[in-house]
Amino acid sequence: MSRICLVDFDDTLIRTDSLKSIMDLEYWLCSPSLFAAGVKLFFCRALHKGEAGARNSFKKGMLRRYYELPEERVDSYVESLKAKLNTEVVDKIKAENYDRIIVISASEENLIRRVLEGVFDEIDVIANSLEEGVEFRTCYGAEKVRRLAEFMPDYSEHDIEVYTDSMSDRPLMEIAGHSYIVSEEGITEVTL
Repeated sequence: MSRICLVDFDDTLIRTDSLKSIMDLEYWLCSPSLFAAGVKLFFCRALHKGEAGARNSFKKGMLRRYYELPEERVDSYVESLKAKLNTEVVDKIKAENYDRIIVISASEENLIRRVLEGVFDEIDVIANSLEEGVEFRTCYGAEKVRRLAEFMPDYSEHDIEVYTDSMSDRPLMEIAGHSYIVSEEGITEVTL
């Protein structure tokens, strides 16, 4: 049985939320449409109703703005995010010698690949991207497990370990043999 590492990107492999960091520096919330999507998401979360749709709208708006950035600014953000690499998590994952490492995140797929270039020998990435003709579903919560099943239908036949910063990844933790929460204090194994 092969050992698979599923690892979140934001606040886990890097010590920040990648798209939120860029959003703050680019003042995307000054955009009326993204601000409105953010307010809707806030209220949907508070009311525990319609959160998935609101989250999709907000993330889709962020990605549209990210894709409009000039390449030299993206390069600058990639370098800034590389400087925030969580070496404790990276070192632990490398030491475990997993058969496969899959980064699964609500960040942008190519941004993740660029930030992690040269960090691991080989990784797979399951993350957000805007593809023509494909319904956008943000890679968050239970959607991460659905995306994993699309990407790797036989995932249940493997020994899975999860690294994340948030209990919103509980659906991933539920399919794992071992799960780790990453925080400022370090890496802590959790049992469900």
